[in-house]
This record gives sequence, C-alpha cells and structure tokens, in this order.
Amino acid sequence: SRLPEQWGNFIQSLNEENYLQATQFNLELVSAYSGKPLQGEITSLPNRDQIRVETFELDNQVMATLGKHAISFYKQGANWFVSDPARAKQVLTDAGLSQTVSSLKSRADGADLISDAEFPYSIFYTSHSGRYLYDELGRYWEGSEVPELGVIQEIREDRVVFFDGKQTRAYLIQVK
Repeated sequence: SRLPEQWGNFIQSLNEENYLQATQFNLELVSAYSGKPLQGEITSLPNRDQIRVETFELDNQVMATLGKHAISFYKQGANWFVSDPARAKQVLTDAGLSQTVSSLKSRADGADLISDAEFPYSIFYTSHSGRYLYDELGRYWEGSEVPELGVIQEIREDRVVFFDGKQTRAYLIQVK
C-alpha cells in the first residue's frame, strides 16, 4: 500500500539524484544479482535515513590488486594468506591499501605448520648470499638435518620448509 496522500503536506522530499524515494515505510534489502536478502542497518541523519550495507569493497580491492600481480591468496577470518608476502605488502601499499598489510600471512601450501614453541632457532637470510638457521649448537643450511624437524627443503624470506621422511612441515616467518 502507498502512503496516504495527505501525509505529503508533512514530508519534505529531497529531489537530489543521490536519494531513492520509497512509497512505503517497509523496505526489503536484497541483492540485485541473486534476489537474496542482504544484511543492512539504518542510520538516522538530520533530514534523511541511510541504509548501510557491507559490500566488502576493501576485500574486493585487495583481491583485484593481488590478482593483477599474479599473487595467489585466500582469506580466512581477518587474515590474507598469500604466496609472496613481501611482494603483496609492496603492491598493496602502492595501491593505497596499506591498512591490510598487517593481516598478511604466508601460505603454507598444504604443509603442516610448525608453532613458535617448536622452533627455537634464529634465521639468517639474505637475498644475495647465505640462508641458514642457527642455535647454540650450530648452523643448519638447506639440506641439513635439523633435530626434531627433519631436513631443510628450503629457506625463503617468508618460511622454512622441512621434510622428515613422512610429512612436509613449514615454519612461517611473520611479515612485519
């Protein structure tokens, strides 16, 4: 049903193009794509109400930016797991999306994760020369057997991968 015509005397209509005019007080918020209901909230402003809908614009921008640069990713909770955290940090910062950099994590790519408690080693890494793990007992290079963890398969700036003869495990180095 429509609003009574006499109510028009008490309603100030905004004729700007940015505002939708409804013929009823009850509105249903639905997806234009699927027709399914959307979650939204109404915020009252001095001369109008706003319907606020989460459109995941930031997530869409992050996905578009990472995809454009061939960085594989998935999102779990608030974290973005990416194939190349250092590059992802740079391209997101360059795209003006630096607020998402703190949520970047390295992808484990199917390996079981090694917790900080299971990894009592320091990591030496340079892109030009050597990469190794060390503790008070010695240094461990790629190909070395590390007690309790297995053979080091690779040391990268975002992870160290081990294989113990049965399973692949990875220690993820946090992006700062």
